[in-house]
Formats: sequence, C-alpha cells, structure tokens
Amino acid sequence: MRTALRLLTAPGVRTRVRGRRTFSSGPAAAETPQESENFFQRNRWTIFLTGAFGSIGGYVYRQSTNTANHTTLTAEIEGRAALVPSEIRDLRLANGLFGRETFESISRSLVVAFPGGRATYDEFGAHIQGYLDAPLVGRHLIDRAFLACVSNPAAAAKTADSDALDVRLLMTLLSLAMRTDTVEDRTTAMHCLLASTGGGGGGGGGGGGEARHEVAVERSAVAELVGFLRDTSQVPPEKLVREGDEKYPFQTYREATPAELVEKAVTEAKLPADVEVTPEVLKEILVSRAVCAWGSCASRRRS
Repeated sequence: MRTALRLLTAPGVRTRVRGRRTFSSGPAAAETPQESENFFQRNRWTIFLTGAFGSIGGYVYRQSTNTANHTTLTAEIEGRAALVPSEIRDLRLANGLFGRETFESISRSLVVAFPGGRATYDEFGAHIQGYLDAPLVGRHLIDRAFLACVSNPAAAAKTADSDALDVRLLMTLLSLAMRTDTVEDRTTAMHCLLASTGGGGGGGGGGGGEARHEVAVERSAVAELVGFLRDTSQVPPEKLVREGDEKYPFQTYREATPAELVEKAVTEAKLPADVEVTPEVLKEILVSRAVCAWGSCASRRRS
C-alpha cells in the first residue's frame, strides 16, 4: 500500500483527484506539438486581427509622416516667395501698356547696352525707361522681388566683387509686370530673351524680332531661365519638391534643381533628349506639369 502511494505521488505522475486531472508538484511536462497547434487554432482570429490592425496602423502613420515632410518643405519654399500669385496678377493688370512687343524690344537691346551680360539694378532700370510707354505701376512689388533675389546668393547670380546681376534675371523680374493675351505670347517673349542674350549659341541683339524667334536656344539656358522664374516667385512651390534618396522608414524630400525640372518636363512631353528648343518647345517645357510656370500647367488661359 505504501509502495503504491509512493508511485502515485512520484514527480511527473498524473493523478486524479475527485474526477479532476492534476499533476504532482514535480517538473512541468513539455507542451506537445498538438497542444501548440491547438493554441494557434484557438487564437487564430486574435493573431490575424492584431497583425492586420498593426500593419494598417503602421501604413497610416508612415503615410501621414511622409505627407507632413512634403508639406513642411513646400511651406518652407512658399515662405521664401517674395510675391503671392494675386499680387503678380494685379501687377500685370495695372500695366496694360507693357506687353510682349516692348519686352522683346528691351531683350534685343541688352547685348549692346550690356555686352558683358550683367548690370546693376539701377543701371537696368535706367535703360528700360527709354522703351516703356508709361512708367511701371506697382514698381514696389518688383523691388521686393529683387531684394529677395539679392538676399539669396544662389538665386541672385551675383559676382563676388560686384552688385551686377545677370540681365536675364533682371528681365525675368521685369516680366512680372508684362501683360500678355496668351500663355504662348509669354513663352515666346521668354524665348526671345534667351535668343537675344546668347542662349541661342551666338547671342547678338541686332537681328529682327522674327529672326530671334527662329533661333533654337540651348537647353542649359532653359534650365537657367527656369531657375530665374523660380527665384522670382513664378513657379508654384509644390512643383519644386522632389523625393529624396531616403525612403525608409520615412520618405524624405528635397528641393528640385532647375535642370531636374526641365528634364522631367522634356520626359513628360515625350520630347527627344537633344531636342532643339524652339518657341513651341519652350512653351511645352514651361507650361508642363513639371514646371507649371505662372501656374499655367498646359492651360491656354489669359496670363
């Protein structure tokens, strides 16, 4: 009898106490594969839902962080803009006498007036007075955009020992007040500027207006023009944001270069990489979704 009791109470031996299965106080028995499988079967929905909600939550958090990063950079670029679109629109409306023809006449005069391609703001202002039919209205807005360029060395294109600026930048500032009937008129005027100031490979401003329009300008000059448009608040801030190299755990963003914007526009328009930039091609680049100069984005509305 005592031997039997010792056997029944030996460590690890199962016993029944009043109809219940129990174990002695010895070491716990290892879980069998079937019992482990039963655990996952009993809790499969809990495991599934936990994983599903965790994945969804992680995705939503990552997307919201990515959006916040994009919005932060866009707001930073927008904060640097000297003028808002409504101010540019009012400036153009107030200068109905300053149109494409006058702008192109000034463009063709620059190579003679400033053979080095640079001028101070005061020198440039004095030069254009002889071409304007009336004094510019809202000149203080152009002055404000000029000061914003000067305060940004990368945008102002200044030399280290001079206050002289690239005359193409000064003309792009002046274009803020240019009133045109169509986007095509505006892009044609900008093409004349590039062709008249050396962007066509030979420069020279002595030719007639039609001759200047027939010159194909260099793609590098187009990238510089896009940079000038960016620096004078004529490219929407959201178009200047580009995805950075770091994508995980969160997408980073950086400011696109003018050359990248032009490359994207050329690809978007399905143009050859070595395309000659005629007035028509320049229009396709500037009003593309990639650049969207003046907020046009391939529209044909009055600019």
